[in-house]
Amino acid sequence: MPARRKARDFAKYVANVYLYQFTEVPSYAPAFGLGAFHSSEIDFVFGTFAIERPAWQMPKSSTLSDAMLGYWSRFAKAGDPNGGDVSWPKYDMAGDASLTLASPVAATTGLKMQKCDFWDSL
Repeated sequence: MPARRKARDFAKYVANVYLYQFTEVPSYAPAFGLGAFHSSEIDFVFGTFAIERPAWQMPKSSTLSDAMLGYWSRFAKAGDPNGGDVSWPKYDMAGDASLTLASPVAATTGLKMQKCDFWDSL
């Protein structure tokens, strides 16, 4: 919800705002009782899972990492992450457009919209 609030704030003044939710559970996370957690996307963004690790720490697939490397690189270079297989929609307050980063990657709308609307109304 804080990410959505920040996206809404920026969208009032900036045209190119992008929101995502990372839901891929790293292969090592269940061993620690974890799912997808804050910062678990970092190895996928930078491709660092490929650095020598024990087999139990390796992610399920490098496909998601390749996609994320592309999104982040294009965004850093041109301010637009698009150019990959799945188009990352610009955030808009009406539809809460976002990208779900998982296997497979998917463009979505209304990410936790009802819950966020409730908390924003308080």
